[in-house]
Amino acid sequence: QGDRRVSAVAVGLTPDDYISAGVKALQSVDRALLLRANEVIIRSDLVVTAGNGGSSAVASHLTQGLMKPLPDGRYGILSVCVTDNVPLFSAFANDLGWMAGMTGAGSPWFEAFKRWKKGAVLVAISSSGKSKNVVEMIESAKRNGAFGVGMTGFDGGDVRKGSDLSLHVDSHDYGIVESVHLFLCHWLQKAAEARAKE
Repeated sequence: QGDRRVSAVAVGLTPDDYISAGVKALQSVDRALLLRANEVIIRSDLVVTAGNGGSSAVASHLTQGLMKPLPDGRYGILSVCVTDNVPLFSAFANDLGWMAGMTGAGSPWFEAFKRWKKGAVLVAISSSGKSKNVVEMIESAKRNGAFGVGMTGFDGGDVRKGSDLSLHVDSHDYGIVESVHLFLCHWLQKAAEARAKE
């Protein structure tokens, strides 16, 4: 049978091609909106992050970065990632359906949104912008007074349209979009740390 693996170079995608595409995608991000997202996050009482698949990993990483202790021992920004508690998330998804795992009536997040005030922020991450549960989550958060920050790629979908502030990556490659989203999360974390030291 032989080796069925096909290298990226064999299909015409060189490291230089991919790096160039990544740099182009990173440069497409609106810097003014990124600065505004930073201001919204550092002034928030709570940052909730959400996503599916690779975007869930990015969301979890942002929560970790915002929450970790500062060099002087103080904690960072209060943050929680919706999908980090796998037993709780999967229980609601199993009992009430996948959509309910994030936003359905009876889910912990549905109840949390009802108690949210304007100091809360949701960072909804979806490469395609079309993940139904992420779209519903940002709509639910906004209905209950939270500020919605969307991170998207491709054409942005309904997540981009429904966000109060959209950090959009102009790329149609999932790996590149997720990589840029993670880069943006690292910058948001460092910017929050720098502000806390002032």
